[in-house]
Amino acid sequence: EDEATVYSLWGLSEQYLQCGCVLEALKCLEAILQNASHFKQSSFPLLELKTRLRATELLLKFTENWDAAKFHLDRAVRLLFFSYAFTLCVP
Repeated sequence: EDEATVYSLWGLSEQYLQCGCVLEALKCLEAILQNASHFKQSSFPLLELKTRLRATELLLKFTENWDAAKFHLDRAVRLLFFSYAFTLCVP
């Protein structure tokens, strides 16, 4: 159910993007990130990582909002680092 919501919002984001509605596409991605606490924690880190990378890509390609792009990229890198470090600590 949670993953289906994420996939639906990803799809809606891509549809908006095809119509040239970049702001709406980004809002769909932001909705995923804003509602992170509602998703199952087991699958969400990878979904969050992909969402943040896509948001970074759209921000860099279609806007001049470098700060927001850097924020999402930094969060994605940090998430990847902590996920990788956690897998090394778990036997």
